[in-house]
Amino acid sequence: MVDKYTKQDEQIREVFSEIGKMTPKEDFTMNVMNKIEKELIPIHIQYTPIISKSGWAFIATLVLGLFVFVFYMSPESSGILSGLSFQIDLSLFSNFIHLLFTQITEFLFSSEIVLSLVAIAVLGLINFVIFQKINLVEA
Repeated sequence: MVDKYTKQDEQIREVFSEIGKMTPKEDFTMNVMNKIEKELIPIHIQYTPIISKSGWAFIATLVLGLFVFVFYMSPESSGILSGLSFQIDLSLFSNFIHLLFTQITEFLFSSEIVLSLVAIAVLGLINFVIFQKINLVEA
């Protein structure tokens, strides 16, 4: 099987040696580039915003209206919401955040995590030193 490929390789070499090297005209590259430049189509990019100016005006009006509603229709005023009470108890949320951060810090500073990080750092350092020595040997 190797002989088959060797024979084909020799035949291909003979064909190429008979043909010889072909050299293009001196201005071949310039002619190709000129044809490419003629075929290029100019691209015109037109920017169209996702939200139009009237859309932004509507959003701004909506936000402004919301602020006016919150500040002027408070329970202390004689507006629509005068009979309602707006008391929000954030103690449950505060307790949840405190518990979450406590659990995260206990996990991150546990002995297993710290030892694992130290082991990874040591292995990375050993890897770095070994590859530096390999690069020095190859050079």
